[in-house]
Amino acid sequence: MKKLEEKRQKRQKEKERALYVRLPHTIKKEEDVAKFFTGNFKVNLLRQSSRYCYVIFSDVKEKMKNLKAAKGIQVNGKRLVVAPAVTKVETKPINRKKIVPGKIKEDVKVTKNIFVSNIKCGTKIQDLRAAIPGCLSIKMLKPYSENSRAAIVRMESGQLAAQYLLRSVELPVVGERQLRMNPDTRERIRSRNKSKPFKIYDGDGRPCTKEIFSKRGNEALDHIVLENNM
Repeated sequence: MKKLEEKRQKRQKEKERALYVRLPHTIKKEEDVAKFFTGNFKVNLLRQSSRYCYVIFSDVKEKMKNLKAAKGIQVNGKRLVVAPAVTKVETKPINRKKIVPGKIKEDVKVTKNIFVSNIKCGTKIQDLRAAIPGCLSIKMLKPYSENSRAAIVRMESGQLAAQYLLRSVELPVVGERQLRMNPDTRERIRSRNKSKPFKIYDGDGRPCTKEIFSKRGNEALDHIVLENNM
């Protein structure tokens, strides 16, 4: 990196002392250009033949002197183009696209259950079981279209289910249809109403206590009412 920076600075200093020269014909040798200038200088030709080149002088003063002297020179009836070399490189701003990070999907927990779709209506459970090795049970779901339905398939292990989900094995074909297999993402619905213990009341609507049973024994069971406030 240091050498590249030094080389760039050297070229920049040379450009400050250089003139851009353009002839009406292709430059074949240095003498085609050198004859128009005086003093201590060198002609810097391009690697490929061209009609222009650069003339580098010993200092800026010599450069400006030759620039004034070259005005009005004609070659074969056409004007010789001489101008200071461009020292400032115009850098256009780079329009960088704003990258908006997408939402990171939460990792889906792989279980023994697989959501299988693209099942042809009328397909028998036995046919599905035969096509899916390692299947323990199959629960057919209601059709989601006129000709297709889905099912929840429970596998012998989570590893076996993962092979289908990661496409490590070829997806089965049943009824000329290739099944689609995805993780079972159904939310487990649990009842929020926990079962409450039964309350025991006597015939008069009063709650029975342990003391009543201990004192009256089986007689307390003659007139009782069971209530469960759900």
